[in-house]
Amino acid sequence: MRLNDLTGQIFSNLTVISRANNAKLGHTRWLCRCECGNEVTVYSSSLKSGLSKSCGCSKVKHGFYQNTLYPIWRAIYNRCNNPNNHAYVNYGARGINLSEEFHNSQCFFEYVESLPNYSLPAYTLDRINNDKGCCRGNLRWASRTEQTRNRRTFKSNTSGNKAVYFKNDHFRKKPWYASITINYKQIRLGYFATKEEAIAARLEAERIYYDDTPP
Repeated sequence: MRLNDLTGQIFSNLTVISRANNAKLGHTRWLCRCECGNEVTVYSSSLKSGLSKSCGCSKVKHGFYQNTLYPIWRAIYNRCNNPNNHAYVNYGARGINLSEEFHNSQCFFEYVESLPNYSLPAYTLDRINNDKGCCRGNLRWASRTEQTRNRRTFKSNTSGNKAVYFKNDHFRKKPWYASITINYKQIRLGYFATKEEAIAARLEAERIYYDDTPP
């Protein structure tokens, strides 16, 4: 029977680091790192059943994992380190990683809490350079407008501008198409004769829909 590799997966406050030696009776065990930084060996069955949630440290017992930033840290860790995560293809598979320093969630919490705009409503954590990982100097709290403008441009894009494309249709007099996405729904801005007109329409739509810069 093929062993299910748990490396990189998170079970409550335990992150699986590597396979450990089996127990005397042959039961599978894994070396895990707890939120507090301690390392502990845990049975595979205990991880999967939820029986083991931490190393037993006092920090976890007193709600350390309930920090409001914990879900953010956990999501980033999984996207960057767990091949079974649905978002891994756009993060870990692209070389986007969580710096070794920030594998300790407390270090991550302290750093992002010190960044400008941390306490502003509607601001969420963003990478400044989308081709680099989550590390010091590449994280910020950004508005929806800033994050939308900062999204990476996919290879299929023909204009170099987000949501502006050239439609290869010989029967269309206005081949440049622009759109904008609001609440996960795409709004068509129309077709334009030139790339510049399409880009201008997109920027105007951003001003109308995404103007959330605080006064």
